[in-house]
Amino acid sequence: MEKKIKNPRKKTETSVKSGQDSVASIIEAFIDICAVSGNEKVTLKALSERTGLSLSNVKYHIDNSPKSLEELCTEFTRNHVNMYLEESIFKDRMSGHFDPLLSYAKHMLTWTFKYPRLGVYLLMIYYKSALQESTTSRYESILTRALSRVESLLHEGVGMGLYQTEGVNKKDIIVSFHALILGHLVITVNMRSQEELESRLKMSQEFLQTQLIVQKNKIG
Repeated sequence: MEKKIKNPRKKTETSVKSGQDSVASIIEAFIDICAVSGNEKVTLKALSERTGLSLSNVKYHIDNSPKSLEELCTEFTRNHVNMYLEESIFKDRMSGHFDPLLSYAKHMLTWTFKYPRLGVYLLMIYYKSALQESTTSRYESILTRALSRVESLLHEGVGMGLYQTEGVNKKDIIVSFHALILGHLVITVNMRSQEELESRLKMSQEFLQTQLIVQKNKIG
């Protein structure tokens, strides 16, 4: 598992396979360059050098896409993390030892640990969503969906008898917990060891135990 993100020539963990279309390789290159050098370094020349496509070929695919390149990359990142979370949380749910919010924290941090460049790009999306005044921003769907997922998992935990939320402002818990995970992500993208990852997860668990009455005996 390649963890370094400083070498702009390195391929990410989302590397396209031989035979995939050029748009996919351009998306990967865009995310790579953003993660390493920032948006301002994304040029047709940089995309051409990274993908091996000619300048005219890169420009052709960008110009003929129904969505902007940034929208395509945002959509790719959103789908990637959502699929990972849905599959991983489902497995935890079926295991018989399931703490809904802690499962979310574990897999959100693990995803970022495994795919740091996508993690950096996701953080950039969240940052941009905070700057958008319009409620119809293309970035808002990621924030809205993330908060809805946390809310759903909180309610699931309450339904299981795992969390007690009497006297607790659930909205504050949802927003605070999501903000905590985002803060962990900032650190996780630069982690190099499983021990560091476990430390972040422990902090998430401590937050839940402080904010909610966690019934430990319910999860074995």
